[in-house]
Amino acid sequence: MPPPDQLKFALEVYPADWRFPAGESWIAGWIVPGAGQIITDVRVRLHHRVILGLFGLPHPAFAEIARGQADAPGHGFSFFFEPQSAAKLLRIETRNSSGQWTEFFRTKISVAPKALVPAVVRDLRQSLSQQLTTLIKHQMRNPTRPWPALADDIVTAFVVETLDSHPNAPFVGELEEPREFGRLEYGRISITGWLGHPTTKITRLTAVIDPQPAAELPHGLVRLDISERFPALGTHGNHAFVGELALPPDFTAPILLKIFAELDDGQKSLVFARR
Repeated sequence: MPPPDQLKFALEVYPADWRFPAGESWIAGWIVPGAGQIITDVRVRLHHRVILGLFGLPHPAFAEIARGQADAPGHGFSFFFEPQSAAKLLRIETRNSSGQWTEFFRTKISVAPKALVPAVVRDLRQSLSQQLTTLIKHQMRNPTRPWPALADDIVTAFVVETLDSHPNAPFVGELEEPREFGRLEYGRISITGWLGHPTTKITRLTAVIDPQPAAELPHGLVRLDISERFPALGTHGNHAFVGELALPPDFTAPILLKIFAELDDGQKSLVFARR
């Protein structure tokens, strides 16, 4: 685990005494990396499962620091998952810009006996040749990293469970591109979709892939089909957006794309998150 002086964090939302009830649960908090460190993603290891969360979210504890800084980094994180009764240990890890994961928190847990969540099984044999090619590429980028550790990273990425985010009411919208596999052109990924709010004007949309700086998405473009489907949006319905975003150099999949909306009352919300 990172020394305390290199990484600071707080867990604020979790079951009492780490006793998980049957059903879905939240874990949330904040992380501040140490000097010279970059965090690009977070994940939970739970029994035989690996579950990606959301990182880089606005957090009230840092609102004053971020005030007036349009592209201030977010430090909040969250996980949403349903644990299985066999889980006894929970670990939380962060990923750096080179794709390496580091554990920073672990705790013993208990889960209600009724929480019988079937394991998600993916057949690695169907993409074995692709995984071997990926392994060789990773070894060329990280020649000092042991082969077993590289193989573990690749297999883990293959079986990982992801968490995406869609607009919460009163927002309505859809992220049309990228899909699960994005269309790349010269190291840039295309972004298209639409977003509306029935009562408040959206003043700014920004897209970010950590650790790259946020990019503004042109929005407010007319989409007649949206106006017809959602007449309640009225004049606030012209919120189609389009843009593109550069991928980090030597990126490792999966990439987390986040899109934030800013309203004319100053509120900033995560509206889309997709890997």
